[in-house]
Amino acid sequence: MYRKLLIPVANAVDSHDAAHAGLRFASDVGAEVVLLHVVPHAPAPFETHPQPDSTTHQLLNDLCAQASHYGTHCTVMTISHPQPWESIVAVARRKNCDLIFIGSHRRQAWGRLIFGSVTARVLAACDIAVLVHAGAAHARKHAIDETSITTTPPSDRLTRQPHA
Repeated sequence: MYRKLLIPVANAVDSHDAAHAGLRFASDVGAEVVLLHVVPHAPAPFETHPQPDSTTHQLLNDLCAQASHYGTHCTVMTISHPQPWESIVAVARRKNCDLIFIGSHRRQAWGRLIFGSVTARVLAACDIAVLVHAGAAHARKHAIDETSITTTPPSDRLTRQPHA
């Protein structure tokens, strides 16, 4: 199935949820993981030794510990580039990843217009499989009240007859 996953990690709750879910997924399918943190707006593109802030550094350490707990091989990369989506696609190709497991903020149209969408740009530019994780916050916000769901008996459903 999948042998190597790229999981982009940013300073956002949705990113943290996606990273944890990605590690569980990698463990389930027996894949190794590349955790990628992109420091945006750095002067030198693809600088290979930028330092993440202390919160991100701690998160990356925690994710590596979780990967180890799952028995999943984990590599961590931190690079700087003005366009995170370009870095995600380039690193996935360079590291021969066969899946990008990425989180989404699930912004509405105005939010995407103002802030952009790294996930949307990765999807548009990538020839590698991409799995988008919506996150627990999105699931809670859009939870369906099961008591309001109605079902239609099979006899009342429209059925299509094959053309003769």
